[in-house]
Amino acid sequence: MSGWFDSLPLPRSVLQGVVWPAVMTGEAAIVFALLAQLQQAERLAPAALHGLQQRQLRTLFTHAQQTVPHYRDALRHCTAEDWSRVPILERAGLQQAGAALRSTATPQAHGQWQLIKSSGSTGRPVEVEKTAYTGVLMKAQMLREHLWHQRDFSRKLAAIRVAKGQAAAQRLPGIEAAGWGAETAMLDMQGRGALLDLAVPIADQCAWLRQQAPAYLLTYPSNLKALLGHGLEAWPTLVHVKTVGEMVDAELRLRCASQWGVPIVDEYSAQEIGSIAIQCPDHPHYHVQAEGVFVEVVREDGSACAPGEVGRVVVTPLHEFRTPLLRYAVGDYAEVGGPCDCGRGLPVLKRILGRVRNMIVLPDGGRRWPLAGDGRYRDIAPVLQYQFVQTSRETFEARIVSERDLTRDEEQQLADWIRERLGHPFRIEFHRVPEIPRHASGKYEDFVCEIG
Repeated sequence: MSGWFDSLPLPRSVLQGVVWPAVMTGEAAIVFALLAQLQQAERLAPAALHGLQQRQLRTLFTHAQQTVPHYRDALRHCTAEDWSRVPILERAGLQQAGAALRSTATPQAHGQWQLIKSSGSTGRPVEVEKTAYTGVLMKAQMLREHLWHQRDFSRKLAAIRVAKGQAAAQRLPGIEAAGWGAETAMLDMQGRGALLDLAVPIADQCAWLRQQAPAYLLTYPSNLKALLGHGLEAWPTLVHVKTVGEMVDAELRLRCASQWGVPIVDEYSAQEIGSIAIQCPDHPHYHVQAEGVFVEVVREDGSACAPGEVGRVVVTPLHEFRTPLLRYAVGDYAEVGGPCDCGRGLPVLKRILGRVRNMIVLPDGGRRWPLAGDGRYRDIAPVLQYQFVQTSRETFEARIVSERDLTRDEEQQLADWIRERLGHPFRIEFHRVPEIPRHASGKYEDFVCEIG
């Protein structure tokens, strides 16, 4: 595709006196070779792309069957050609299998592996060991995402997320550095990055953003909602907001566009998997990163969903040979999309809806998704933050962080608004709290069902 690399700074050349074309070795050479192949693959016809995925799946399947203790039994009666018979690996199954999911013959050329721990927002911690190669592929995918959304590498990107080490210890004023992260370290770029720990109070986050005035802000959707709710006005240099880690609904997109005048660019990922899908440059839907993952969206009976249907997201990382995860149910639900008119043949997820614990349980036992929240609660009462928790089939607990105690009339109006959002006349119990804590991962959910 002509012009695809136009906005990319020159790679750093390792050969003295040779600036362009850059001479690269080691990881940088691999990343840019992969990036060129991603450029080619995204323009393939869906059938051709699927065929390449199947070749990689067969190789991974054979490796898992022969070298992974867990799969010696689980795949005994399966073949790669009959993929639908491969058992879906639930999160609980990943926990229980433990070391039995690790290969006894990890290819040495894939590099050293590191332990990745993920608990997300489910309270079910999992551990996987991932090879260095999967990290290299992720860097190429991250560069692809920057290019898709035409980010100017000479400008500043600021991130507000869970921080570790120096940034977490400093809290304020955060840290600044050349470049935007590991994926840009191999580029001869002028832009700077800034990082602030998510634990910093919202008022201080707002002050920090006014001082930083970045072109791009990266944060969690719930934190973006808090910034908007605090009344922060956009600064003139802001181009767009990138969100990660949580689900983005249409209301938040509209609110960001109306209050700040900029769009949201979202990425769908899981720590134990890596990047799963990134937002299309032309639409709010997502393109599956098919060169790195094989994604299925399935009905409760395990059959594949058609476009327009909602089902469970089942993911197979195509290149993880240390801890192969064949048909891993990440715990999310998504809606399948049709072909995209942007010209990319990558599969489409129209919406990422959330986990089963984000679904309402109706009195008759049925489940459905609540309507997305809107900003009208601020017109009713001085609410700064809320979380709705379903505690029984008839009862919801509304946890409210507010500027003051609510009046009885405000509680009644809020209860009516909540029932409208939930779509059923549930009993609403209000609890004013000083704060609604985030999970250790930094994630936060507006709606949680505690019914088993």
